[in-house]
Amino acid sequence: SRPLHRSAIRDSLKLQQPVKDIFTPEPGINEQLGLKVLVAEDNQVNARLASLLLRKMGCEADIAGNGSEAIRMHQQHAYDVILMDCQMPVIDGYEAARRIRALEATSPVATPPCGIIAMTASAFPGDRARCLEAGMDDYLAKPFNSSFLRLILSRFVHKKPSLQEQASNEAVHSARSQLEKQIGKDATRELIDIWLIETPQRLEMIRQAVEEGRNEAARKAAHALRGGCSIFGLTGIQDCCRVIEDEVRQSKPLTKTHVEKLIREIEKGMKSLSAEA
Repeated sequence: SRPLHRSAIRDSLKLQQPVKDIFTPEPGINEQLGLKVLVAEDNQVNARLASLLLRKMGCEADIAGNGSEAIRMHQQHAYDVILMDCQMPVIDGYEAARRIRALEATSPVATPPCGIIAMTASAFPGDRARCLEAGMDDYLAKPFNSSFLRLILSRFVHKKPSLQEQASNEAVHSARSQLEKQIGKDATRELIDIWLIETPQRLEMIRQAVEEGRNEAARKAAHALRGGCSIFGLTGIQDCCRVIEDEVRQSKPLTKTHVEKLIREIEKGMKSLSAEA
């Protein structure tokens, strides 16, 4: 099923401990993805940066300089994901995505469609709708960092879910079903879109507050994030936020570990929501 949302949620963790290279995988968070990715981008600097980030994530990366070249390379290689710049010469990203989907639909070989992630200069709800109409799966606003990119790509790594992940998916499914009964499917999707836009902002507020030692600001941001998770059954995120709130109330210091755990739970929550698409 197609991921229904944009989610650019995880951020680089530059806290009180010595900062690692942003390209260095962190155990349990930045595991190697092993995807074959095509970067369709006419800006050579952006294309080179994306390819470097991808290779550090354990992905194989090729570059196409325009939409026409992206279509040709898609026909020649089996890519798991295409990172598609929307504004390219010859054929733009929207039209390239439409033609790729048309080729997949008429292909005599039964292969799963590749993921297509739009790379845009903005991030508004209307952009997401235009990308989905063109046949894309998600979109990523530029400029982006390695953690944002990795979060989106991780949804295209096909792994058997653990028992805990299955339980999380079931909780999200149950919560969403109840919500759809109350307000309808369209309104439920709208609420999810709002949550997906607000969550990166709230996470960044928490990360910065922890980094700067502003525990009360971190507590308030965690409280706001927790409240938005309840209607979707995202209990793991709620638990992490509750821990942050309790630590601050007890005058205990917040550390990088609190943010890391929250990031992991947000990623799990995004995967659960994706399974509902």
